[in-house]
Amino acid sequence: MLLLRRLRLLAPFLAGSFVLLLSLAALWTYYRGPAVGLSGFVADGLHNPTARAFAISLLLREVLPLYLGAGILLWLVSLAWGTIFDRNWGQNWGFGTAFGLTLAAIAWIHLALWWRVPSALWVIPVVQHLPFFLTFPLLILLIVGPMARWASLRWGRRAWYLVPGWLLIWSALAQTPFLLSRRIPTEPPGRRPVQILLLGIDALRPDIAEPEGLGTWSGTHYPNAYTMVPATRLFYSLLWGGDPAQFSIGTALPSEEEINGKLRYALLDAYRARGLKVRFYIDDGGTIGLAGRGSSFFDDTAMPAAGWENFVNSNLAVHLPLYASWLDTLRVFPSTNPWAALEAGLRETLERGRGADVVMFHSCHLHQPIFLSRPELQDIPHWWTLRPMDLRPVPGLPAVRPEDVANTDVRKDPLGTYRIRVRHLLTAWKPMWQDLQRDPDYAQATRVLFADHGERFYHATETLRLQGTHGYDLDPWELRVPFVVAGPAFRNGSGPQQAVDMLELRDAMALKLLAQKPITPASFGSRPFAAVRYHTLSTDIYRPDPDGVHYLAYDSKNIVQGAAMLPHGVWLLRFQADLDERQKEISVARAEEDRLDIYKPLAGGGAHHITYQGFALKSMVEIDEVSFQKAKHEIEAEYLRPLSLPSTR
Repeated sequence: MLLLRRLRLLAPFLAGSFVLLLSLAALWTYYRGPAVGLSGFVADGLHNPTARAFAISLLLREVLPLYLGAGILLWLVSLAWGTIFDRNWGQNWGFGTAFGLTLAAIAWIHLALWWRVPSALWVIPVVQHLPFFLTFPLLILLIVGPMARWASLRWGRRAWYLVPGWLLIWSALAQTPFLLSRRIPTEPPGRRPVQILLLGIDALRPDIAEPEGLGTWSGTHYPNAYTMVPATRLFYSLLWGGDPAQFSIGTALPSEEEINGKLRYALLDAYRARGLKVRFYIDDGGTIGLAGRGSSFFDDTAMPAAGWENFVNSNLAVHLPLYASWLDTLRVFPSTNPWAALEAGLRETLERGRGADVVMFHSCHLHQPIFLSRPELQDIPHWWTLRPMDLRPVPGLPAVRPEDVANTDVRKDPLGTYRIRVRHLLTAWKPMWQDLQRDPDYAQATRVLFADHGERFYHATETLRLQGTHGYDLDPWELRVPFVVAGPAFRNGSGPQQAVDMLELRDAMALKLLAQKPITPASFGSRPFAAVRYHTLSTDIYRPDPDGVHYLAYDSKNIVQGAAMLPHGVWLLRFQADLDERQKEISVARAEEDRLDIYKPLAGGGAHHITYQGFALKSMVEIDEVSFQKAKHEIEAEYLRPLSLPSTR
């Protein structure tokens, strides 16, 4: 009898462990099957010894203690409320009572979290197939029904006070991490005002952003801006003064030479030599891969987790709602997990940036897949009639099922989901952007809102659109980007029609910081054309190449095969061919106003010359090798021209 009374103390811990095991089982079910795209990359990474060691360490260090702590806390507050009505029960409770009530409490908190982000239910087996209008009442019934029945049998009428009290207490505790995460420390005014503020939104398309709210932002809006390379890490490497010949050939993963410090960022080195303070913040550290190297370049830098470890925050956390809700409290910088606030990263950036010369923030809240919150879901007509599974996007052609093709409900279109997230993200950011002109630390700064690349949604059929993707090909969906500049020299409204090359932003920053030449409207649109250079990836998982056509592109399957995951969040890619060999497979493009000419090399020699006007395909013709090399030479002459650095003395 004494042993049983002692064992009852384990019940709250076991309840927390039981919920964690169920969550991990659901995660394993989700990733054990064949997957493509990002899911395939994550699934493959789970077999990596370093990733497994990290997963075990994280489980023991953060996840398990959180679930165990939640179990004992929920039991204690539940016990305290029950003791108010029955002091004897507070002393004589048993193992089954503690386990069952704690289990109900954790389940209720999960339900509260799913109510905040209902679309997260599509990773949960069985539940994912029920319509939302049935899912939540059923879950409430499964949690509250047995508890109310047990309470009424024991306490009779007092159960009418006990059960609602427990539900209110548990609901309040579910809000605790969100209240704590909003407490961003307010920094005092800086000793000197910020000169340049760069705000980047990953995968933001101008044709979606402008009508969904960006068009009302203050500043000059350039209608024809183009990224110089449609890949985040390469884009920022070029913005920081990386060698264009090196940083236009690669992928999302750094190369061995980059990790070993053999490739430098000339502008960041020059800024540091001048004594300038440059700060960089990002809410998805895996996108850039600065793990272990940030302090070498920046006065201050922060990200939720290092390198590849950020996949836990941005992707795997959706399977662990209780843990995900606490991530922004546990991490040193806000993340992009489904429960993270859209504006948290920008708000903290603006505070931590005070007193710096350059402040940069990059947000990945548009990364796919997007898990819509309840306020976002309300933009979908009659969203409650959908099933969570209906909001699960198809990542690539190998994942297309017959039921996906047969169902043509436009509410399930991932482009619609993307549009909704863009609208809400811009709405959350706009007040802070507008207020900067009255903030003494930022009012005199050149303030830039841009994207490093766009986002493309391939069609599997005429009615079925695949999940958004980027960093694969050259086309207007990936290359055209929004570009808004505000500050003392810039008026509100639309800018000229000339194509803006994002390399011009790099040059304007260098002249401003190293030669004190002000950034003005004349700083943009002065190049003869916007140049693009990129070692494209194979798009065979998104669309088959035309019959008999084979492009020179990097096989996306080799990204996984050639990737190495090292401890402390560091990852790298080992290329099978050297730089000179890979240069032969480069694709190029040039843009003048809204006309985009793309040259994709063919495996048998020559290239396809593809022309777009805006987002409309105008022509695609095959040209010979001589014509291709001539066009490539003209574009590369503009793209690779040396950056002339003003003296740092």
